[in-house]
Amino acid sequence: MPAFDAVVVTSGVNTMDMRPVLREIDASLYKEEVPYLLVGCRVKTQSVPQATTDLAEIASLGYTVARTLIRELTVHSDCVRESRPITQMPGGAHSTARAAEREYRTLAREVFAGLLGMGTEADRKLLAGRRGMKWPDAASESSQKKGKK
Repeated sequence: MPAFDAVVVTSGVNTMDMRPVLREIDASLYKEEVPYLLVGCRVKTQSVPQATTDLAEIASLGYTVARTLIRELTVHSDCVRESRPITQMPGGAHSTARAAEREYRTLAREVFAGLLGMGTEADRKLLAGRRGMKWPDAASESSQKKGKK
């Protein structure tokens, strides 16, 4: 029996990254009935529309996919180089630091509200209206992958 409640699986949104990730979800997480949430990360800003389409297709196959994407922003490298969290990086309301912070906070809300069922009603409403995407609710039993493709 696994020693954790759920898993957040991060992956780049491209075939090279996704195929082995989906195989591992099939082989390990689905088999053991571990709740998971697949998150697209390292998405170049100009590739967001295609990544969104790709993730929606993966969700349509029965995988539990986050509505929130984490874009590839230069501030991520800056944080590592300066050994500082994004929340402590300089920048105003329209900086990449604040954009990255918003993405991580939205993902955290999605994980707690959907995957773990711990969010507030306001969190669920916020996430339900994101970009009009028609993903299954991560908290619902029917959103978990039903079987092998």
